[in-house]
Amino acid sequence: MVGLTVGPDGEPVVVIQTCEGYVDGVHLSTSAEDGQKSRRTGAWAHERRLKGSISFSLTRPAEGWLATMAPEALGEGGYALAAAGSGNASWGSRPVSFTAADLAALRPGQVRYSGYTDSAPPAPMSAVATLEDFQANICKTLETG
Repeated sequence: MVGLTVGPDGEPVVVIQTCEGYVDGVHLSTSAEDGQKSRRTGAWAHERRLKGSISFSLTRPAEGWLATMAPEALGEGGYALAAAGSGNASWGSRPVSFTAADLAALRPGQVRYSGYTDSAPPAPMSAVATLEDFQANICKTLETG
């Protein structure tokens, strides 16, 4: 599962909790809005296959992460951030959708992520949790939801 938080200086930070498989890539795309197709605006790859809790700044990637497509500056539109494992077609994260306003509303230690409501049929929704709750409970949520 992938989420988004902010660092102490407000920079966007991707937060990943692998529930199965591994991750070695992250992609940022514009949201498909008003008849426009989504467009990739940034991509990062890691030299290893990672499992567990992972995080890095989108503007200053951590050691081992390489911007394979330099990210464009975030505008006012919507975005989707997803993580996946190369060669691991059986697993990919549920993307987190956000806007610049959503990002500005986050505080360090808060994680925005996407999920589905309990309604029938389930509808997409966004939620905010503490980093600790996200890391400890998101896989349990996916198992029951």
